[in-house]
Amino acid sequence: MLRLSRRRYAIPFLIMLFMNVAFLTGTSSKAQALTTTVTLTWTATGDNGTSGRAARYDLRYSANALTSSDTLSWWSRAVVVNMTAMVPSASGTKDSVRLAGLVVGLKYYAVLRAADAAGNWSGYSNLATIDLTKGVISVEESGAPALTVGAPYPSPTRGGAQLLFTLARSGPLQADVFDARGRRVRSLYEGAMGAGPQVLRWDGHGENGATAPTGVYWIRVAAADVRKSVKVVVVH
Repeated sequence: MLRLSRRRYAIPFLIMLFMNVAFLTGTSSKAQALTTTVTLTWTATGDNGTSGRAARYDLRYSANALTSSDTLSWWSRAVVVNMTAMVPSASGTKDSVRLAGLVVGLKYYAVLRAADAAGNWSGYSNLATIDLTKGVISVEESGAPALTVGAPYPSPTRGGAQLLFTLARSGPLQADVFDARGRRVRSLYEGAMGAGPQVLRWDGHGENGATAPTGVYWIRVAAADVRKSVKVVVVH
């Protein structure tokens, strides 16, 4: 699910559903290419956490593979889908767009971003893979990162904060809060967690129930041999 904040960038999570409508292109005696139209569907975000609605989308796709080290260059070279006439729906509802002219036999990759009314852009969504190499449209779940973590909201915070993340597969998860010196302040979760978008909440207190003093803290989430830490600032 897409999550977006005016104060902090967050990482959206793109969910793809597909329809296959194939046809032939070209009218000359040259070889013709079998193409298809694909419908991409995702859950709309708000413009401030989960409230309101985003202001606009930026969706891009390419037949070039995306590696973890070239996201920005891939994004700048990818095909830009015209979304100017599309008004994002209210948070929690479905939005979709159709991509026409994709060549059967190729594999495409799609990434989405969203912006709020103040012009703040979210981070990149997970990578959605559109596999047309076998003439049948499918989604490769392996194309999504095992664990994607957004920025805590709100930050700075005078009390608690929430953290939005997604798991590609169900499995064990551990989440803890650490101070700037690396000392564990609070355990947020330890146990099995289902796949998909999830929310962790920290009430701003330590294990002993005392309010965490002003300072920088790190929320560390570990799952599927992947560990990610995100910063949250506490002020009083």
